[in-house]
Amino acid sequence: MKLTPTRVQKDAEAVYEVITDGGIAIVPLDVAYAIVGHKCSAIKKIFSIKKRSFDKPSGMFACMDHSLKIHQIGEIGREI
Repeated sequence: MKLTPTRVQKDAEAVYEVITDGGIAIVPLDVAYAIVGHKCSAIKKIFSIKKRSFDKPSGMFACMDHSLKIHQIGEIGREI
């Protein structure tokens, strides 16, 4: 599957819809994947499914404002 701006937009919209409804999405990356959720119940479910303790956090959970303050995100990344 070729990665195009249209494909990225459609996939991002699908993920957004799932996570804002309280669901979980698995997002493929270059060499791995991300499991994402937006609501507390989804985050708890991710930790439960992975059998991971909250004492051993996984990934980073933040809002876009926080992300923009600590990450170097180019113009294309911001548009996505």
